[in-house]
Amino acid sequence: MLKVKVYADRMSQPFRAVLIFCKPEESIILNALSATVDFTTCESIRMSQSVDKTGLRTLAVVTKADKSPEGLLEKRLVQVQGMIISKTLPEIVKKINEKLTYKLT
Repeated sequence: MLKVKVYADRMSQPFRAVLIFCKPEESIILNALSATVDFTTCESIRMSQSVDKTGLRTLAVVTKADKSPEGLLEKRLVQVQGMIISKTLPEIVKKINEKLTYKLT
């Protein structure tokens, strides 16, 4: 039991270190993802979403695109883009409406 706890503590140290650097609003988060893995289950995506809820500071680079099964990469990218748009669109519309209201008054 003790060995498991020590191992788990060691594994969490790198994650905590990464989160320390990703948390400040000035940070830009770069996720390098292989086209051969499921984006939705990537630990780096989950970590960046925990500190950047809107996704405005997060960039993704997809590697090994030539290894992705035919059409799968495009489908995954569309899913990720759709998720980001659905999360950020209400805030964007709100800001536009606020600016329009301010300019009209």
